[in-house]
Formats: sequence, C-alpha cells, structure tokens
Amino acid sequence: MAEGNFLCCSMGKKRSRTRHSDIAMTRGMNPLAALSFVRENHGPTQLENVLKSLEGEDIAILTGKAELKSNQWIPYMVHARLLETIDKVCGIGDYATLYNVGRHMSARDVPRFFRPLIRLGNPGWILEVSTRLWRMYHNKGYWEVQRTPVTILATLNDHEECHTAFCHTFVGWLTGALELSGGYDVMVDHPVCQARGAPNCVFTARWVEKSASNHHREKTVSSKVKQPSKRSNQVKE
Repeated sequence: MAEGNFLCCSMGKKRSRTRHSDIAMTRGMNPLAALSFVRENHGPTQLENVLKSLEGEDIAILTGKAELKSNQWIPYMVHARLLETIDKVCGIGDYATLYNVGRHMSARDVPRFFRPLIRLGNPGWILEVSTRLWRMYHNKGYWEVQRTPVTILATLNDHEECHTAFCHTFVGWLTGALELSGGYDVMVDHPVCQARGAPNCVFTARWVEKSASNHHREKTVSSKVKQPSKRSNQVKE
C-alpha cells in the first residue's frame, strides 16, 4: 500500500514478531500515503491542522521521536482515525474526501508495483493479485474474490476491527487501480460493510474494457457526425 502503497511492501525480518498481535495492524506506508495526500493537495498548513487534531497516542505513533517507516507495523485503528481526521479537516466530514485519498494512493502504488500487469490491460487480475498480498501489509483478514472479465466481487473476512473511513478510502483506491490498469467507466460500490453491522465487508466493481470503450466512442462520434446532415435535410424540406 515504499511509502504510500496500499497493496504491496517488503517483508522485513521483524514481521513475524509483530504480525501475531491481538489487535489489527497495518504498515506505516498507509498513513504516510494519506499524509502525503494532505501535503500535496491541501498544503502544509492543513497538514499541521490534521496532526494537531489527532489524539495524543496517535500523534505519538505517527510523528514521534522515531521517524515512521513505511514497513513498520502500527495499529490499524490509528490509521483509520487518521483518515477520519483528514476527512473532517480537509473535507466536511461526509467521507467524500477519502475517495480522493484512495485515488491518490493508487496513483502512487499501481505504476510502481504493478507495472507488468498494467501492460496486460487486465484490471480484474490486478485486483485479484492485490488481495492475495493483503497479509503482507495487514496482519488480520483474508479476501475471497470472484471475478468475470469486467466485474469483481471481493469479500474481506476475519478482520474484526473495522472503520467506515478506511472503507471509503479503499473504494477510492479500487477505482483508481482499475482505471490505471485499463478499465473505463469504472463503478465501485460497497454494499455490505462490517462497520454498519455486517459480518464482513463486500466490495463490488464493474468496468468497460478498452476495446469496448473505443467501440462506444466510435459510435458516439459517428452519430454526432450524422446529426447535422439530418437537420440539414429537415431544413431543406
């Protein structure tokens, strides 16, 4: 999920010791990516406002004496609360800003870690590979994925800790990843959410393949070219 990637990271020697924590953990690269969104899109003043709005324990983890490393394990809820704070400070508290945070993260991740798959032009395959890598950057949960050439249904199981802010961010990440890997007219939904009382989180996505999108555009251009002649005929009549 290198700094700021949602879906890939190096596996350090210390990983086995921290992965068995009783609480959900995530890599430091995720909050680092979220903070980079604030810095690049809202400036240093808003970044400072975000950090000032965090609780004492969270700010100590994110900006303590020891610099936060991208492959460092931190509590998942620290990251989730950071996302929620970003939405309140940089947005209006309706989680809409987090969609853009997720897209920002995918723009950093996909070209860097999935370049060979991008060339294949298969968005569904990228997402399937990404979910397989989940336990490289989260210590809890696993994904079940069903996909067709232009749709995907992904279910996150056994991740007891959940947060609405994370889910909204992940919707943005999925959208950006699909677009960057060749999907057009991408639509991502989150119909089932553990934060709303469901037993797990379900994400669905559909998109149009490049060839189909080009065909649609050609038809649209063709119809626009024909329309003036029809109006001209009507005038003549």
